Amino acid sequence: MLLMKTHPKFTAKKAIGACLFVLLFPLSVFAANSYYVTQSGSGLANGALGNPWSIAAYNASSQPTGGDTVYFSGNITSTVTPATSGTGNGTLRLVLDFTSATLNTANPYIKLANKAYLSLLGGTLGANDLGAYAISFADASTSHDITISGFTG
Repeated sequence: MLLMKTHPKFTAKKAIGACLFVLLFPLSVFAANSYYVTQSGSGLANGALGNPWSIAAYNASSQPTGGDTVYFSGNITSTVTPATSGTGNGTLRLVLDFTSATLNTANPYIKLANKAYLSLLGGTLGANDLGAYAISFADASTSHDITISGFTG
């Protein structure tokens, strides 16, 4: 009550509002995003559900980052080369979800260079007569904290 006497315009309602702002603001800053990718993309090709990026647009994008999930779908025939990494472990990892995709013909299917804090979730590794590597780590790269699970083929 001493605070209210010192500052007559300070009310309990304003105090509660200030507390909620402080508690909820960080959540909005770190909100995870979902992006979508197909071989050729479509529509506006902005990575949204109805307008997925093409593989080339995804490879060039700096948008996905820690906490985000990128969903790949369909028949992927180009090498997937992420331009970004996650920013830490746990909820700060960048998740690349291939569970609705078949990776075909590219050599390698996925190329990682100097990437960290990635989770690669399985898809199907399709036929390849080139003796392709499924996942390639570039020479002299310092990739670390990468989890790979669930791929079949």
